[in-house]
Amino acid sequence: MGIYDDDKLLESAERKIREADYPSTTKDAILDFENHLFLDGISIGGVRAYISQLHMYAVWLNDIPLPNASVSDIKRFIG
Repeated sequence: MGIYDDDKLLESAERKIREADYPSTTKDAILDFENHLFLDGISIGGVRAYISQLHMYAVWLNDIPLPNASVSDIKRFIG
């Protein structure tokens, strides 16, 4: 276990995604992306950071499935 307890922080981020109120297609897309990040050799801390950001975007987009979000949908939140 590292000093940042990355395993527990990752589990917490995954739980937030699974329990979120946004569409299941968004949840599936984020968790599939998480698997790809691990396959690419990204660290646990890096994966957690990526999926946490995607979770926030999904919350902001609310009913719009993340895979279907347009550039203009996303620009509303990131400027």
